[in-house]
Amino acid sequence: MSLAQRSGFQQGQDPIRFQQQQSPVLAAQGPQASAAFRPPRPAMSPAGVDPWKFQEPGSSQSKQLMQAPMTPLTWHFPVVPEEPQQPDVNFELHVPTPTESIAAQCGESSVHVEVKMDFFGTGQLVNPSFLSLGGCAAVGKDPEAKVLIFEYELQACGSSLTMTDSELVYMFTLLYTPEALVGTPIVRADAAAVGI
Repeated sequence: MSLAQRSGFQQGQDPIRFQQQQSPVLAAQGPQASAAFRPPRPAMSPAGVDPWKFQEPGSSQSKQLMQAPMTPLTWHFPVVPEEPQQPDVNFELHVPTPTESIAAQCGESSVHVEVKMDFFGTGQLVNPSFLSLGGCAAVGKDPEAKVLIFEYELQACGSSLTMTDSELVYMFTLLYTPEALVGTPIVRADAAAVGI
């Protein structure tokens, strides 16, 4: 098939004039004016394909983009509650009360200290060998009251002396140093130091 047969033109016909009629003004101007309106033709086109209808103005891709969603969206922003929800559990915050497990009395030349064996106020009695007054062991024990007794001179057991304008102040440190369980490196409590 020849180009003339494919395009539908016959020899001697101008394709521009065949497709559109020129106005009389353009026809009077001559061949130079009509040459300016010729659309460019593709250099090569596949056999049997009209170069002017190669791609339709509404291609399949543009049709696909213009389609509406298949199912409407049902998602919405979640509603924020105005007040935070309270837990259903009956919860009360208990402020720990300090245990009164140590009592001290200072004499003219000695100090008398009593320490409850329930040292932490938890109901668990501590081992008396874990408690010392500045490195000095307890001198007595009251099994009924569950109390350890320390009685030493004011200058003993690592005491320190501070002088003010009106008094002398002796300070001691009660130490709780738990030891590891027998045959293991496990220590079941933390060490503690209390100033007296």
